Amino acid sequence: MSENQDDELSIAKKVPAFYANSLSVTTSGYDVSILFSRELRGEPESIKVDNLLVYMSPMLLKRFSEILVGVVQRYENAIGVIPLPPEKQAMEGDQYETDKDSE
Repeated sequence: MSENQDDELSIAKKVPAFYANSLSVTTSGYDVSILFSRELRGEPESIKVDNLLVYMSPMLLKRFSEILVGVVQRYENAIGVIPLPPEKQAMEGDQYETDKDSE
């Protein structure tokens, strides 16, 4: 293994892993926040058990979205179309909010 690969493995071991099945996006005139959550779905309601809040600039958000679109396209070309829930074309927990002051 090369020294570069050793460095990458070392960094990967230090970065915590997080699984999310729900997200909420909030924007203001200056930044964007994405709240990733892991929910346990049950009756009568879902319970959020873990949260991870990420802040970023609108420029980084745009680049991030371009990267994600490319990843999804490559995945679907190789594996097949990723189905969305038929009853709603989004997950129940998905939200998008904008600060009223920034509009």
